[in-house]
Amino acid sequence: ADVRRGEAQREAAAKALRGAEADGAQLEERVDVAEAEAGRARRELESVRAELERARGELDGARGELDRTRSELDRARGQIKRVRGDLERAVQQQHGRGRSDDRR
Repeated sequence: ADVRRGEAQREAAAKALRGAEADGAQLEERVDVAEAEAGRARRELESVRAELERARGELDGARGELDRTRSELDRARGQIKRVRGDLERAVQQQHGRGRSDDRR
């Protein structure tokens, strides 16, 4: 009876060990899958970060171009004002001369 009880205990222990090993194998597989997913997510994150840095660089370039364009626009507006003033003075001078010429 003791021998049979010992065999039954050994069989139960062996069965429990096989179950624990199967559970351990499943857990290792799940860990491997999770690590692979984490690796993919890390690579994707790095890719997104690199894209963000490129976009920031493009944005900085666009801001610089916008500032240069605004400066050019301001210079052009200044030139337009000067030319307009010169034209107005020339017209006034011609009208003034024209009147004095008419008086003669």
